[in-house]
Amino acid sequence: MLLQNLWRDAKPPVLPAARNGAPDDLTLIEGVSLLQQTTMYSLGVFHFDQIAAWSEENVAWVDQYLRLQGRIGDEEWVEQAAELAAHGPAAARRALESEDA
Repeated sequence: MLLQNLWRDAKPPVLPAARNGAPDDLTLIEGVSLLQQTTMYSLGVFHFDQIAAWSEENVAWVDQYLRLQGRIGDEEWVEQAAELAAHGPAAARRALESEDA
């Protein structure tokens, strides 16, 4: 029972639907596939700011739910989502490209 409560409590906050009827394109986060995006939408995760707000426990929950074996942390989904939420996809893409140069 305790493990079930911990599992339930670690689930990230979700929304019943995308704000303004328009979800973010989560595949802009490097490492997120179309299948993973669809699964996150079905969970109620639609926006970059939702992912940017994930705690370590939330990351562990989603990582286990999607069977990613640590990829969320390794690929820095939370950090990428924060950048996308703060600056929008075009600006975030430019910033990432300049880091790679």
